[in-house]
Amino acid sequence: MSGFEVAGVVLGTIPLVISALEQYQKGISTMRKWRNYQRELRSLIWNLETERVRFQDICEKLLVGLVSPCQIESMVEDPFGPAWHEDTIQAKIKTRLWRSFSVFENTIKEIEKATKEMMTQLNVQSGGNIKWQEETNFVVREFRRASFVLKRSDYAEQISTIKDGITSLESLINRNIQMEPERKMRSQGRLMRLVREASGSVYRALRFGFQCNWAELRYEHAFVMKGLHEKLEDTQKGNNSAPSSRCPPLLALGILLLELNLGRTIESLRIRNETPPPGAPRLMYDSMTAQRLLQERQMDSLNYKSAVQRCIWGEFARQKLDLNDEDFRQEINEKVVASLETDLKNATWSYDEGI
Repeated sequence: MSGFEVAGVVLGTIPLVISALEQYQKGISTMRKWRNYQRELRSLIWNLETERVRFQDICEKLLVGLVSPCQIESMVEDPFGPAWHEDTIQAKIKTRLWRSFSVFENTIKEIEKATKEMMTQLNVQSGGNIKWQEETNFVVREFRRASFVLKRSDYAEQISTIKDGITSLESLINRNIQMEPERKMRSQGRLMRLVREASGSVYRALRFGFQCNWAELRYEHAFVMKGLHEKLEDTQKGNNSAPSSRCPPLLALGILLLELNLGRTIESLRIRNETPPPGAPRLMYDSMTAQRLLQERQMDSLNYKSAVQRCIWGEFARQKLDLNDEDFRQEINEKVVASLETDLKNATWSYDEGI
C-alpha cells in the first residue's frame, strides 16, 4: 500500500486500540485487585484519543483543495473506504507533497507499525474486541497480561513513535502547503518556456519551408522595413512628449487589460493632447492615456490593478525588460499572470456559489 492508503488504515486503527483499552478499563473496574491500573489506562486512552484527533486534522488539511468538502468528510468517517485507494487522489497528494512524499510514506508506516504493536500487546482483534471468554481463568490471565504490559510500560515506546510521527507530519504538510503556490508558479513558468520553445521551432520550420527565392522581393521587403524603421525613429526624436516603454509587448498587454476592465477602447478615452499626430507611434500615446486612466479610475480588484500597473508602468525589479530573459518571464508569471489567475478563481467561485 502507498503511504496515503496506510494513512487511512492508521486513521481507522487507532480508534480500535482505544476501544480495546476501554474494554480493559471496564473489566478492571470490577476487580478490586487491578483497580490501581485504571489511572494508567485513562492516561493511555487520553493520549491515543489526542493523537487520533491530531491525525484526523492532518488528513483533513492534506485533502483540502484536492477533493470536495463532502468527500473529505466521507473519507474521514470511513477510513477503510475505497476513496483512500483512488489513483487520482494519490497523484494529487504526491504533487502536493513533492519531494517530501517518501518521508511522508515512511513516517506513516512507522505510525502504523506502532499501532499494530499495541494491538498485538493488548490482544485486539480486527473488530476492536478482545478475546474474552466465559471462563474466569482466561479473563484473569488476560488481565494479568495487560497489567504486566502496563507495569512494564511497554506501550510508552509506541505512544512516543505515534506522537513524534504525527508532529513530523504536521510540520511536513504545513510546509508543503505553504510552498504550494510558489511551486505552481515555477511549474507554470517551465510550461510557458516549453510552449515558447515549441512555438518558436514551429515558426522557424514554417519560415524555412515557405522561404522565397526571389531576390528582388527580398530586397523590396528589406527596403520597406528599413524605411519604416527610420521614419519611426525620426518621429520619436521629434516628439519628446510621448513617453517611452521599457517593454512594448508588456505595455500592449497592460492596455488590453485596462480596456477589458473599463469596457471601452483606449482611443475612445483619449483627451486632446493624447491624440497621436500622423505617422507617430500610437502605442506611446496609448501609454499616456493608460497612465492617466490608472490615476483617475478605480478598479474593484487590487490584484487586477496591480497586474495592469506592472504592465503599463514596467514595475519590475530589473533595469532591462527583455522577454527573452527566462528570469523575467518567470517574474511576469509570478507578478502578473498569478494575480489575474487569482481574480479568475475568485470570480468563478463566486459564480458557482451564486448558482
